[in-house]
Amino acid sequence: KNLDYLGPGRDEKFDLYMPFTTKEHERFPGIVIIHGGGWMRGSKSKAREVEFCTTLAGFGFVCMSIDYALASRINPTWPKNLHDCKTAVRYLRKHADRFHVDPKHIGSMGHSAGGQLSQMVALTDSEAGLDPESPYGEYSCRVQATVSLYGVSDVAAFKKQLPMMPGTYEEIPELFKLASPLTHVSSDDPPILLIHGSCDTIVTIDHSERLAKALEQAGVKHVLYLMEDAPHGFPLKSEYDDIRPLVVEFFIEHLGKK
Repeated sequence: KNLDYLGPGRDEKFDLYMPFTTKEHERFPGIVIIHGGGWMRGSKSKAREVEFCTTLAGFGFVCMSIDYALASRINPTWPKNLHDCKTAVRYLRKHADRFHVDPKHIGSMGHSAGGQLSQMVALTDSEAGLDPESPYGEYSCRVQATVSLYGVSDVAAFKKQLPMMPGTYEEIPELFKLASPLTHVSSDDPPILLIHGSCDTIVTIDHSERLAKALEQAGVKHVLYLMEDAPHGFPLKSEYDDIRPLVVEFFIEHLGKK
């Protein structure tokens, strides 16, 4: 718990989850887990993140559950929060030997606001201008698969003040658009699993539906799983469904299981 990945001057840490047994030269796919909370709240150590990580570690994945820069009414954090997530991917590659990670097979996973960040990690490359310069700039921050649970795919759709943004939509519409995963879909994107509740009133289901349509048009491998009657904020195993097999099998297919 509480390992450093962002360097001096940063309080945000990460928790590492490993498969049950590891041999000296064994390598596993890695997954960066990104918590939700409206870009203002949340933690790497909440029950949902623990469920994500323990489930995946039990099936042979190394999980890095991160804290990242959180916004407040007077402290916008875009794109610093995304930079932190991309830095986590680089960190796993830099320390691949230490953590038994296969650096060629790294994914991301997040829910709600963390879903938006996870999507952005997957959909943006260096040409988008959203990669951090440092630390670990010599390593790629691209991922090979991502999972988003009830994630925000169109930040611009809110058309209001968001704490992570340094202004209103009317003042900086292009920045809202730049933060929207829908803006960045291209044919070379990695496979994406989108999971959304049909009764979500906080991040409405059309976020995932519109992104799925854009991915289809671009020829990107994707799965859209709609959970009937589910609201916002469900875990992997809930009264509505048990989607642990869906998530595990998706990552096994696209990241490989060692």
